[in-house]
Amino acid sequence: MQKHSPNFFRHFLFEWVVFTLISAFIVLLLSYHQYTRHQATLDQEEVQLTNAAAASDYVIGQQLERINITLNKIRSMLPPDWQNQGIRDQLLGERLELLSSAMPSVQAVTLTNKKGQALASSKPQVVGKSFAYRDYFQLPKISPDQQTLYITPPFEGIYGDWLIAISKAVLDQQGQFAGVVFILLNAQEFKESLNSLRPGLETWAVLVHGDGLVFAWEPESIAVTGQNLAKPGSLFTRHSESGQVASFFADTVALNNEVSLIAIRTIAPEHLYMNKPLILGVARNTAAIYQTLERDLLLIIIAYLLVNWLFAFKGVEKIWLTRKGVGFLRECKFQHKQN
Repeated sequence: MQKHSPNFFRHFLFEWVVFTLISAFIVLLLSYHQYTRHQATLDQEEVQLTNAAAASDYVIGQQLERINITLNKIRSMLPPDWQNQGIRDQLLGERLELLSSAMPSVQAVTLTNKKGQALASSKPQVVGKSFAYRDYFQLPKISPDQQTLYITPPFEGIYGDWLIAISKAVLDQQGQFAGVVFILLNAQEFKESLNSLRPGLETWAVLVHGDGLVFAWEPESIAVTGQNLAKPGSLFTRHSESGQVASFFADTVALNNEVSLIAIRTIAPEHLYMNKPLILGVARNTAAIYQTLERDLLLIIIAYLLVNWLFAFKGVEKIWLTRKGVGFLRECKFQHKQN
């Protein structure tokens, strides 16, 4: 068995220590690179979702503004004796029908007297019917205010679609409650706005009434309309209780039970004097983000192991060749002494 000097082993030990330190440094460098890249991706997602939510806030705010203007116009064109003309005023009904036809998502525009009876409507079949039991009548009646825009919680219509009612109180010349004018909206227009402003196909958006009931979800992949999000600890509740206009969370969403990045905004333009806000959420499931991260990490690990295996193989080969060379030299010296 060949014997080597301590310097021989010390030399190769130093090389292996250097190799190990370089490998550890490379691991730390790659880990830091992946961490910063992952954080940059999350920051970019937050910016995209936040901007999309802000844009949706503006667009839906404009839709509410148009509805408010429409209701004000209806009130302004009422003659002083509109309650006495009542059902006989076909011209008013035709005007309401014309307004309704100009707004695709509007199901009905209706005017009631102070008892809740419909005096004119874009849907002639509802004239004479009582809506006194509905929230969109009761809310203005209980606290009539000329400026307030009353937003009722979503409810299921007679045709199975989900509706939301927006109403305003009609006051007489003495400032007393005289009736209500309201618009029934389906979710289609809001869904189109949510869908057009989503930052990507893998994202989703939701519109919720201030009381917590879901009104619109896009894309409509799961049945969530009508679910109540006003539960302790929910993201909806945490945002509402914060009092902030905008919030951002990376947490589990109760609607689909998925961990998501979600930007939430409260839609309540001050000049509309809404009794209840609308809450908007734009989100992305984090699974796709982490799948990309895991794939990149796997590729880096494989590349790292291959490089280390190559260097280790070359190191072992070098040691073997060195030992073989040292043995050959010793044999040559031994033969030279014998000669």
